[in-house]
Amino acid sequence: MKITINDIAILDTKHCTLYLKDSREIFVELSETATFLFKILLLRNKEVILRDDLLKTVWEDRGYRTSNSSLNNNVHAIRKSYSDITGDGLQLRTIPKVGFEMFCDSVSIDESVVELYEHAVEGVSKKRIRRLAYLFSFLIVFLFSALIYYLITPSNYIKDKDNPLLLSQVSQCSLYLLNTYNYDKNFSTDISEFKKNLNVKECSDRKIDFFYEKDVMNPKNLFYVRCEKSASGYSECSTTKNVFIDN
Repeated sequence: MKITINDIAILDTKHCTLYLKDSREIFVELSETATFLFKILLLRNKEVILRDDLLKTVWEDRGYRTSNSSLNNNVHAIRKSYSDITGDGLQLRTIPKVGFEMFCDSVSIDESVVELYEHAVEGVSKKRIRRLAYLFSFLIVFLFSALIYYLITPSNYIKDKDNPLLLSQVSQCSLYLLNTYNYDKNFSTDISEFKKNLNVKECSDRKIDFFYEKDVMNPKNLFYVRCEKSASGYSECSTTKNVFIDN
């Protein structure tokens, strides 16, 4: 970027130089920080800029440690550079304990096609980086969730509803297990609860199959399906859920 000041001097932000418009052989070199500060002041010509804003934009946002003395030194370097090549004082006013105001008669910006292209590419690259970051974050969350599910789901969980396991039988009522769960192959507690809640008279009058399934995520939850049998098959089924809490 090239910024023409008062139609006399030109600040070349890419090469960190300040030279006369009519004679490029007369120039001074500026530090990268002084060049960036000079550019900010010129782009906001005839506007009061607070010290804190300059310290944040020129130093903090660029990863440098903020310092009022550094700000003052760079302002002095800018004034001296302009005065050295033009012989005039720079129209830069210091507002004590507030900030600075550039009040040049004219400031014009010349940004080449190449620089515009570079800025456009930089903008696209940043967008791509953000999109990749979002995608990567989503992938991490998905993989983490899958890992948690894998860890909390018992590896020996087997589901075979086509061949349920007969656990107990009372008269014409039968209790089948729809899945096996690592419960030390001991279902005595569940069977006892089942028999306790069973209507014995009902089992004497009709044939009923109970299918029970233990909740993999919470083994204390038991799901029962009650199906009455007829000559043609199951005539009616209903589902209940029991929650057993250890004492």
